[in-house]
Amino acid sequence: MRVREFIDTHSVFTYREFAVVHDGDVPSAAPTRDALLNQYIRAGRLVRVRRELYVTVPLGVGPAAAVTDPMAIAARMAVDAVLAYHTALEYHGAAYTIYSRVTYLTSIGQRPFAFQDIMYAPVPFPHVLVNGDRQNMMIDEGFRGTTLVHVTSRERTLVDVLDRVGLSGGWEEAWRSLEMLSTLDLESVVTYAMTLANATTIAKVGLFLEQHAEQLAVDNGVLERLRTRVPRGLHYADRGRASTGRLVEQWHLIMPVTVLDRAGRKTGETEPRHSDGRRWRNRLPPRDPGEMRVATQPPAGPGR
Repeated sequence: MRVREFIDTHSVFTYREFAVVHDGDVPSAAPTRDALLNQYIRAGRLVRVRRELYVTVPLGVGPAAAVTDPMAIAARMAVDAVLAYHTALEYHGAAYTIYSRVTYLTSIGQRPFAFQDIMYAPVPFPHVLVNGDRQNMMIDEGFRGTTLVHVTSRERTLVDVLDRVGLSGGWEEAWRSLEMLSTLDLESVVTYAMTLANATTIAKVGLFLEQHAEQLAVDNGVLERLRTRVPRGLHYADRGRASTGRLVEQWHLIMPVTVLDRAGRKTGETEPRHSDGRRWRNRLPPRDPGEMRVATQPPAGPGR
């Protein structure tokens, strides 16, 4: 394939992809291919995003004005990159708000990186998946233009978002976005939630499905399976404890009031109380540190 043809048909590409097509990635050909890439960069047809990653500038458009699909760029940020969390919601057409932050999973240690006013945020795969060699569990393939991308499935995305709400814009954004998922394979939702093996996450998934049972055709069997794995004690769904909470008794969760009020229906929530029946005044009951997983990152601010 000629260099111009390759550039015209690849909006985003890695150095190795170019090397394989150009000369079979022969080490002795490196000086020639490097010279060609630099020539196209000087001519304004290519922009180097970061080391060994390039985007193509369309003919008739200057490099400063060229805009490349952020999801396509994220898909090439790492060899194992998987679009996830809020970015996966956007990919599946279920994001309430479009953010200028792209989140992707990768096992390669990388730092957040800004390009064309977009922040690219790498996140490690959940440890439980890495330990079980299940990083690619429920991953879909698709295309953004001509770029092949990997993205968490709709079912995995729902569970992942509820597992780490801070990576999806906070509770209101996450809940509103998840409500836009019209169809789900509920068996896959339950299977993945159980695989993550986090009781708090399982309870949050159960609560969401219960609140949207009619929309998603959730039967009691699905909910009962999830209830067998709820926390033994009360758990805070909002790990930061920054917002007012209300107890949802059957799921052993203290949920942000804004989420429960938005649901527009009751799910058995009650005020938190002491074991002797006295009300808690102006604060939430203390969490059980032995049962609550500690957040490793603060909630994300505005943006993706």
